[in-house]
Amino acid sequence: MPKMKRLAIISSIFFLFTGCEEFLEEEIKNKYVSESWYQTESQAEASLTGLYGLVRDIYGSANATDFVWGTIGTDICYSIQTEMAYFANYDYDATNSTVYSTYKNHYRIINQANSVMARTTDMIVDEQILEGAKKRIIGEAKFLRALCYWNLVRIYGDVPLKLDETSSAEGLDIPKTSASIIYDSIVADLLDAEVLMPDNKESGRANKYAAAALLGKVYLQMTGPPVNNDTYYGNAVEKLQMVIDSNYYELLSDYADIFNLDNEGHEEAIFTCAYASSEVGSNQGNQLVRFFGVAGSFTNGGCHPHYKVFIDEFVSLYDTADNRFDQNVNTVEVLNNQGVTIPLENKIISEGTILAWNVKKWSKPIGIEPTFAETQSPYDWIVLRYADVLLMYAEALNGFYGAPTPEAYDAVNQVRLRAGLEELDSGLSGEAFLNAVLNERVLELCYESSRKADLYRNGKLDAVVRSIPEDGYYQDIKVTGAAHYDPKRGPFWPLPQSAIDINHALEQNPAYE
Repeated sequence: MPKMKRLAIISSIFFLFTGCEEFLEEEIKNKYVSESWYQTESQAEASLTGLYGLVRDIYGSANATDFVWGTIGTDICYSIQTEMAYFANYDYDATNSTVYSTYKNHYRIINQANSVMARTTDMIVDEQILEGAKKRIIGEAKFLRALCYWNLVRIYGDVPLKLDETSSAEGLDIPKTSASIIYDSIVADLLDAEVLMPDNKESGRANKYAAAALLGKVYLQMTGPPVNNDTYYGNAVEKLQMVIDSNYYELLSDYADIFNLDNEGHEEAIFTCAYASSEVGSNQGNQLVRFFGVAGSFTNGGCHPHYKVFIDEFVSLYDTADNRFDQNVNTVEVLNNQGVTIPLENKIISEGTILAWNVKKWSKPIGIEPTFAETQSPYDWIVLRYADVLLMYAEALNGFYGAPTPEAYDAVNQVRLRAGLEELDSGLSGEAFLNAVLNERVLELCYESSRKADLYRNGKLDAVVRSIPEDGYYQDIKVTGAAHYDPKRGPFWPLPQSAIDINHALEQNPAYE
């Protein structure tokens, strides 16, 4: 059994007691437990592994944070499921359960990370823990805390900044901190993590290059709102160049192999959330990918058809030579009476016609099995991969110099050539090159949760969202656009009312008051 999974058994017991309590109350309870827990290196290691388990939950749950915020409500994805339709339509409020659970679960991880850092720092080197292990554990906890604040600042904007354990009720009332300061804290954590973590690769764990890649992504986002500082293009170039020059990562020769269940932990993956379909506890599998299905239930060889793409807005972007189309987009046909018909919401059009386009990246061919009822998937969720680094590097170089450099062209062309496309035309203006990069990003990284951040960073979200039809159809499948999008709110969710009720220093985001 791999080391990560063995430790998951121990750590799942340690974190079990916090599963059903309110997040502010559980933090104080955890303080009492942690004081008597951190006595050996294996205990500190188990606590860190438990922290990774909590991170897996926010990326692989049914309402996965990264996907719900990063993809739904853009021009590449809509939802026909009631709860997710709120986010596709920008019709959510402070009482929405996903708005609350996302906030709660991230702060739960942040406080656990604070505990891991504080308690591991207090451990005695060479008596309770080796120095190298101590640095690494603290570095990984800093990385995971930064990852959580990276999500929170993009989703909610200004949020409370907690960098210490909650040890008493007196520490529960925390006001919001401006997004720019949150970004500064993320940068500080990642710079520390980069120094503290080694460069060795282990699937499901962060290393120094994962910190550098995430830091490059953060710096690039800081060139747009709300920070709006172009000098961060240079910082992004530096960190992304570091990942490229490490020679630890490379593009796989076949795009389909990125999402091959038998090829996980490959050279293109920089940081992943690792899952298994049957492991300790009920939440070790990835629930998110089960939603990209064609049938209307978990049985009969299918799964919930929660998320569908806009046909005209997205599928038509693919060149006929682009080999990513067949891997990213499922085409579902109604077969003749001697075959099998696969209904999409019970809407059969005619024999041989395409019902709808759907996400294929994480679809595992299993055939039609009437009793199939798997509710979790072993597919890992790739948070950071090398193609993303190359495309961010190209965008950052273009932004820094005001025009594309040979290195920027080379970075984009590496991705395009793998896709079976020709190189970009030379001589593009800075704006034309940026648009080409954004187009390449959506074709390469579709449904990997980057679209909304890409659009918002470059001032294009409003125009793109407004272009989504409010009431359209693909054949007889209804498409509902982002009818309630408000540019004053932009991509940000309201702070959950439950958090405001508990934290008396917390004020609602102005656009939701």
